[in-house]
Amino acid sequence: MYARSSSSLDATRIDRIMRIIGFLLLVSLGILVNPVGAHKARTARKVMATISPELGGLRIDVILWQHIAGVRSKRILAQFDLDGSKSFNKTEALLAGNHLSTETIGTFFIVADGQALKPKTAQSKAARLDAQTVESMVLLSYYLPKTLSASVVFKLHRAAKLHARALEVTAKMPLLLTSKTGPESVQRGLKLTPRKPVGIRVAVDPLMWLRRMGLYPF
Repeated sequence: MYARSSSSLDATRIDRIMRIIGFLLLVSLGILVNPVGAHKARTARKVMATISPELGGLRIDVILWQHIAGVRSKRILAQFDLDGSKSFNKTEALLAGNHLSTETIGTFFIVADGQALKPKTAQSKAARLDAQTVESMVLLSYYLPKTLSASVVFKLHRAAKLHARALEVTAKMPLLLTSKTGPESVQRGLKLTPRKPVGIRVAVDPLMWLRRMGLYPF
C-alpha cells in the first residue's frame, strides 16, 4: 500500500532520513521497551514529526515506527525472509514494510487548522533487529501551502495492545512550537514531547527570523 510512492520526492533522500530516524529510535528503544519487559510488551510505538518551512508553506514529515517482538515477529520473519539469509534484503524490507504499513499507521492522522490532512508522499520499510524482533517504519510527508503558522493536532493510534506510545515533534528555525499542557501550563520550544496528543501551535518566532536573516546578533 505504501511501499511505493507516486511522489517526486527523492528516494535516496527518503531512505537516508529513515535510516537516521531508525538509528535514533534504536537508541531510544530502552525507553520504550527495556530488555526485561521486551517479551511482555509485544508491540511498542513511537511517532516523530518534523515541521519545517518550505516554499512559503509548512512541510510536516512524520515517521511512524513500530517495534514487534515475540511469536508474531517470528512469523513475520519466516514469511518475508525469502532467501533464508536471516535478515531482510532491500526487496524483503519493502515487502514486509508494505505488509505492516496499515497496522503501523493505524488510526494516526493530522488535523491542521481544523482540516484533516492527507499525506503527499508515503514510503514504508521493515527491518529485522534480531531473531525475535522486527521493526517497521512509515514515512509520511504533508504540506501546508501559503502559511507559516498553523494549529496542528497529531492523533495517535489507539489500541489496548500497545504498551508504549510516544510523540516527539520538532520544528526547524525560525519556527517555534507552543503547546498548552494544562489550564495554566504552556510549553514552548523547538522540540516538544507531549505525554498525550494535544494541539500544537506552529508559528514563526520573530527573533529567530531576525537571527536567521543576520539582523539580530544576540
